[in-house]
Amino acid sequence: MLLHCLLPPSEAVADWDVTILATDLNRSLLEKAQRGLYTAWSFRDTPPDVQEQFFTRRGGQFELAPQVRSQVTFAYLNLADDTYPSALTNTLDMDLILFRNVLIYFGDEMARRVIDRLYDALADGGWLLVGHAEPSISLFSRFTTHSFPNTIVYQKQVSYQKSVETSEVFTDFGSLAPPLAHTARRASSHKREPAATPRAPRIPERLHRHVRHGTSSPTAQDAESPATAEGDLMSQYQAAKRLADQSQLEPAQRSVMALVQKAPLFAPAYYLQGLILQELGDAEGALAALRRCVYVDAGFVMGHLALANLYTFAGQAERARRHRENIARLLAGAPAGDPIPEGDGMTVGDLLRTVGAAQGA
Repeated sequence: MLLHCLLPPSEAVADWDVTILATDLNRSLLEKAQRGLYTAWSFRDTPPDVQEQFFTRRGGQFELAPQVRSQVTFAYLNLADDTYPSALTNTLDMDLILFRNVLIYFGDEMARRVIDRLYDALADGGWLLVGHAEPSISLFSRFTTHSFPNTIVYQKQVSYQKSVETSEVFTDFGSLAPPLAHTARRASSHKREPAATPRAPRIPERLHRHVRHGTSSPTAQDAESPATAEGDLMSQYQAAKRLADQSQLEPAQRSVMALVQKAPLFAPAYYLQGLILQELGDAEGALAALRRCVYVDAGFVMGHLALANLYTFAGQAERARRHRENIARLLAGAPAGDPIPEGDGMTVGDLLRTVGAAQGA
């Protein structure tokens, strides 16, 4: 339901590569959940308009909308077994694991084994959410801990290792090097501070009390740390850009990697990371970084442009088209003379003409 709310009206969840896996040890409860039928008791803490939008009354029950129910795969999984993470159980490279009020039923040793498996099941930078009643924080020592309002969230460290997800996208990486290198050199020659970035649609206000939507603001994930104040982050970001402009790519890569580890919701750092990796000839790593850029800030226009260019050179025309459409949507109504944040002097009008020409081709 949140995915349907987050995506703009012109796009559908079915158009995205999304996998939602729901598991349980009890097969009868899995069958019940798969039917998507609920009683009024299930909605005691749900805003009425959410119920109206996604459910239809069937006698004394409420039926979940088919387009939502069809997006979820239900599967048996015994957390005490060693059958995960595995491609066979579809438990590899996960971006988010919701694991609430489960560990309270395990002893310490079993809990540690389960948490270790969940860590391995996550993609780099992936998130684990647990319930407030879960055991000691020491169980999560492999994770980076983030304090959000009223909760603690655990994140797997970003390592930028080549992953199954990114390696499946391209068939010939060698052919990408010349055009990507040219693009990276031009795009990394930035001269101005970022202006306000157009924002993507937010979760509707009625859902805010259930989920808090992150932004690319560095203080969103570490507000109490002076080291991650926006000015300090931008200073580090500009220093990494200067290294890249001077073709000191390895030091620039180390600098920006330290920055994304410190501030994992700071979209410009992922954008610069992607450009540097393109210049280094690592198309897989560039793809991963740029996808993270637009994931943490869907309104970061230059991230969409870099992805459109990357997918175009990779022969992924449909993926490129979607990112160009995102750019057109984000810039709709903006003054033509406004500069594009991180656009190296490019204006809104320049970028829209570029996108339009590419779409026409």
